[in-house]
Amino acid sequence: MQTPRICAVVTSRDTASIKRAEPLADLFELRIDMLGEGWQAVAKQLIKPWIATNRLKAEGGLWEGSEEARRVELLKALSLGACIIDIELAAPTWMRSCS
Repeated sequence: MQTPRICAVVTSRDTASIKRAEPLADLFELRIDMLGEGWQAVAKQLIKPWIATNRLKAEGGLWEGSEEARRVELLKALSLGACIIDIELAAPTWMRSCS
């Protein structure tokens, strides 16, 4: 039987919590919308693969900026080493750029 994979969600800058989760987690989900400005410093601390999420309020997140600013932050995550960016299927600007 295959061992379950664990994704730890990072919603605060608490370095001690991230370090405690490292031995248990296979990857991290970095919530840009919850971390706010300075999220890049948290991303640089991650030593395991990570997913970048920047969820709109309408989708249950905390992002209050424009859609274009949200997109820019997600693209920054890729340049900082994110393995995956989490994009809602309803996100209009992303779907136009993929078609």
